[in-house]
Amino acid sequence: MSALIILSLLGVVVLMMGLFHLKNRTLILIVPTLIGLIYLNTTEWGADQYHFSKMVFFDKYALGFSSLLIAITTLIFILCSQHYKASFKAIEDIYALLLFSLAGGICLVSYNNLIMLFLGIEILSIPLYILAGSNRDNYASNEASLKYFLMGAFASAIMLFGIAMIFGATNSFQLDEIKAVASYPKLPYAMYTGIFLTIAGFLFKISAAPFHFWAPDVYQGSPSLITSYMATVVKTAAFAAFFRFLYLGFHDLDGIWVNTLIVVTGLTLFVGNLSALYQTDFKRLMAFSGISHAGYLLLAVVALKNTSANALFFYATSYCLASITAFAIFLAIKEKTAEYSIESMRGLYKKNPLMAFGMLLAFLSLAGIPPLAGFFGKYFLFIEVFKANLIPLVLIAIVNTLIGAYYYLRVINTIFSGDPVGELSVKNSVLYNSVIVFAALGSLVLGLMPGLLNGIFN
Repeated sequence: MSALIILSLLGVVVLMMGLFHLKNRTLILIVPTLIGLIYLNTTEWGADQYHFSKMVFFDKYALGFSSLLIAITTLIFILCSQHYKASFKAIEDIYALLLFSLAGGICLVSYNNLIMLFLGIEILSIPLYILAGSNRDNYASNEASLKYFLMGAFASAIMLFGIAMIFGATNSFQLDEIKAVASYPKLPYAMYTGIFLTIAGFLFKISAAPFHFWAPDVYQGSPSLITSYMATVVKTAAFAAFFRFLYLGFHDLDGIWVNTLIVVTGLTLFVGNLSALYQTDFKRLMAFSGISHAGYLLLAVVALKNTSANALFFYATSYCLASITAFAIFLAIKEKTAEYSIESMRGLYKKNPLMAFGMLLAFLSLAGIPPLAGFFGKYFLFIEVFKANLIPLVLIAIVNTLIGAYYYLRVINTIFSGDPVGELSVKNSVLYNSVIVFAALGSLVLGLMPGLLNGIFN
């Protein structure tokens, strides 16, 4: 709870720093503060607390996911040190919007009231509508902002309608009270309609098929640093909220929605992986890769067991570390070559071995190759689904893992073969390289010692 308050105040302070032209000092304030917030969360570990008339509940689940969101955002801010170094824009506004969006993400992972759920989604999303179009001279960025805003508005309206119907059926917004009503033998049809409408809103936020169509265009058009934030922090926060919604509120009604989510999971896996096979643009590849990983994360939601939260957290962590590594390397190459294509990475190994091996670890982890974290992330998810007696879904996930390995290995082959395209001897700052090394080694360490995070909420 303390982290949420301090984070909100930090966003206001950063905005005020812009008035006094303290552009070069904002990151000096932001990064240490975010690291301190992670430590603050560890001091509150195990002390489950309600706040704001039980609208938020900071248990281990909320503290764990909020710490993950803060940690990944910290890495993104460190990347900002080089990405916006020569910018003449008012970057304090961009930093403040990222902080406010992060505050919305923390609301999402800790809500205990459906009103707070909706507020969290809006606080998370509204800054991103602006950030997606922050490159105002780029038509693709403007288009991405408009598409994201329109689709987000429709999704929010659908979710709000679903929440209203759940309230009409239960006379409460509190998840614990809703769960008590959901255990009744006979429920009004408004309850079922409300559940499905709210789920539809969640499926948009996590870019699950058939609500995925916005993601490739928005990812491609948005500034690359903002795309990395969308692909990691936003997706993780939305999944944590989705799991919390079903587990705390509608676990007893799993027979109503589980079959629908099984179909959505299979469809998301195939759409994401098969579409990624034909991509030549790196950001579109990562967009469809993100869609496929949304399918894997949905496995934890479908299983919805007590231990599924641990599997969800481990996989989200491994996915975020690998994605941040890949985006950091892509950003460095793009700034040097002004190219977005995968072909621009050809021969990277000969010019920059550090980035080449960083991308190798990142993509092998995303592909689920041992002994990296992505392998154990998939393993833990598959075990949860197997325990739920959904063996056909496990087989579908395994087949899609093989499909996904093909396009990840194709990028790796490009990096380690052929002659470089142009000059790729990218010289990053020490801080920038530290993000690549930290995230890449994080994937390796978690793969070698998965017990560090496995069972964290027990």
